[in-house]
Amino acid sequence: MDIQEPENQIQATLAGQADLDISEVLKEAWQRCEGARVPLLLLFGILFLITICINLLFSAIGLDEEQIFSSLVIQLANTAVVNPLIAGVLLLAFGHLKGRAIDIKDAFNVYPMLVPILLLSVLQSLITGIGFLLLILPGIYLSVALSLSLPLLVEKNFGIVDALKTSLSLVNKEFLSVFVLAFLSALLIVIGFVTLVGWIITLPYVVMIYAITYR
Repeated sequence: MDIQEPENQIQATLAGQADLDISEVLKEAWQRCEGARVPLLLLFGILFLITICINLLFSAIGLDEEQIFSSLVIQLANTAVVNPLIAGVLLLAFGHLKGRAIDIKDAFNVYPMLVPILLLSVLQSLITGIGFLLLILPGIYLSVALSLSLPLLVEKNFGIVDALKTSLSLVNKEFLSVFVLAFLSALLIVIGFVTLVGWIITLPYVVMIYAITYR
């Protein structure tokens, strides 16, 4: 699979020239895990610790997750802290595809974009939430169709609405392939955690699947 810059791929995909071969994506993602697995796992470990610390902090000050307002505050705090780091992890994965070494500290360089990332996350959650309330299928469709909005925001500097609209347009051109890859990724994550230690293999693999899909 040829490495092409996302700028060119956006136009090519919108023009109906996308080439997203599921088997090739899975094969390349596995190969690309080499050199990326350890730093990605370390970053996921940091994410896990941050999430635990946030929830322990809110428990210490008496916020109860069963109360609607408290639950919203906790979710917003988790989103504000975790999502920029997830965006940073994705940027490192994109760089790895281009042959750049992964430097863990670079994942934290996305935090200056906290406000747009937070607004995008909230708006995306609202849209997909409405889809799930209407019927399950619209919610699933929107979850997949809007899945590229975060990297479009942070990697291509799209506006919030443009990132959502462009993700929708891009994924629609290859929806079945993106859906299958997303389904397989979710399955890999479940298998990884059910087997307790399988996530050591599956988490970095899923990140590379996502990165190649975006590319």
